[in-house]
Amino acid sequence: MTTNLLVAGVKQSSPQKPPPQGGSLLAYFFLALLMISPLSLYPLLRGTNDSQIGIPHHKPSPLTPDQHLVFGCLGIFPGQGFPGTIPWEPFRKIGQQESRIMEELAEHDPVEFLQRCLNRVDQETHSYRCIFEKRERVNGRLRQKETIRLHFRNSPFSVHMEWLKGYDLLGARRTIYVEGENDGLLIVRALDATIGPIKELAINDSQVKATSRFPITESGMQKGARATLDSMRIAWETQTLFISYEGIVRVKEVGDRLCYKLIRSPQVPPEEDGVNELIVYIDLETHLQVGSVLLDAKGALIAEYYFRDIDINPTIKADQFTRKAL
Repeated sequence: MTTNLLVAGVKQSSPQKPPPQGGSLLAYFFLALLMISPLSLYPLLRGTNDSQIGIPHHKPSPLTPDQHLVFGCLGIFPGQGFPGTIPWEPFRKIGQQESRIMEELAEHDPVEFLQRCLNRVDQETHSYRCIFEKRERVNGRLRQKETIRLHFRNSPFSVHMEWLKGYDLLGARRTIYVEGENDGLLIVRALDATIGPIKELAINDSQVKATSRFPITESGMQKGARATLDSMRIAWETQTLFISYEGIVRVKEVGDRLCYKLIRSPQVPPEEDGVNELIVYIDLETHLQVGSVLLDAKGALIAEYYFRDIDINPTIKADQFTRKAL
């Protein structure tokens, strides 16, 4: 009874309205949309830069060509998942370690250093084309510098030379030699690079010997490296090898490439033509002997040879070492 009285004595409030329906819900939706609409202007207020308004840019890849190569190799390993991250530091350390090993050999065992370089070149380099520059003292006279476009193939031993600068007025403009072909003769186009006469000359012809210290059969980077190694090995075995390793240097004459530099001096006894000092440059990356300088006891130039712009194992035209290429 009491309870009923208390309830009866309470002032009743107005009844609750039912939940909005129909058109009322639509009104609430438009109200909310109106409240957030200023956010749509935010990108415009930040400026008109493409990157700021969400237009993607195709940025250049941060990977070096070597890193792309490593990715490619890892991606094709059978049965291996492609890694999300690559620890590049170990790859860099491997390269540094190889360079340190080669430097230590060059300093403490130069014969073994040159042997390893030649082994790698023999294994990896089967042909090349490059610009070959030389200057030689022949028959007591220092000739002018010659610039030659050189094509070379190991097997069969094949050489194609085209003189760009420094050719004799009546000398060769283009020359080919292929071991086992053309009766062992040089095929030479003289006077003019396109319409001059074609001659066949023996390797030991007086005209040929008057233009170079070595026959064409001894040309090429590998032949030069082997001659350097053989000479040093003989001196090493007779304890007459005096050689110093000068470190890694950048050599302008071979296209500003980094090279190991060695100096052999004095040569006891002096070698052919009175060579008393030999400076050798071995390319840091390819291990090719790309430069050599020969001096006499007074420091006068006997010969210098440089190879630059080297394209290793290129596609060679079928007629590159034939008469058609003359």
